[in-house]
Amino acid sequence: NIRVLCRLRPWIEEDGPRDGNTLAVNLDPDDDGVVKVSNKGRMHQFDFDKAFGIDSTQSQVFEEVSSLVRSSLDGFKVCIFAYGQTGSGKTYTMEGPPSDTGIQQRALQLLFDEAKDPDWNFTISASMLEVYNETIIDLLSPNQSVKLEAKLQPDGILDVPGLTQVTVNSQQQVEQVRNAVTIFFTLPQI
Repeated sequence: NIRVLCRLRPWIEEDGPRDGNTLAVNLDPDDDGVVKVSNKGRMHQFDFDKAFGIDSTQSQVFEEVSSLVRSSLDGFKVCIFAYGQTGSGKTYTMEGPPSDTGIQQRALQLLFDEAKDPDWNFTISASMLEVYNETIIDLLSPNQSVKLEAKLQPDGILDVPGLTQVTVNSQQQVEQVRNAVTIFFTLPQI
């Protein structure tokens, strides 16, 4: 199942001067999946499975998608794809500040908590890739010249053969893997 959610972010200084107290984007008070956008005097309506207003919390957004963690432990492939223009709040929603973490950290915490079930044995691995100019780059591989391709397996699962995978047993180990990538790709200042 594909669900499309929308989160409105508050007005920020970088948006420029605000036109009074009128917001160009509003939620429909009677339907939590309808977003109304005012543009050049015309009202446009967009329908989503769920929409979050500017006062929504990281916790509320995560609660809506937390069932995906359980689905992953049940063997389903899951993905949360954040899409939007620069400055629209993707990084805030997905990562958040340390004091109010976003979906990624909350999902990892729930994943490792749920994986402690004594009746099951889970192996959790991390991989990191980047798609740039239609090229797949393995961010954990020291050999960036290896050509990788996404392949559709006979069972309908999309896979990237040869992608580096690292077994992780805690949220801290995932963070270490992430930090290693950041350090690996940091260029020295000239």
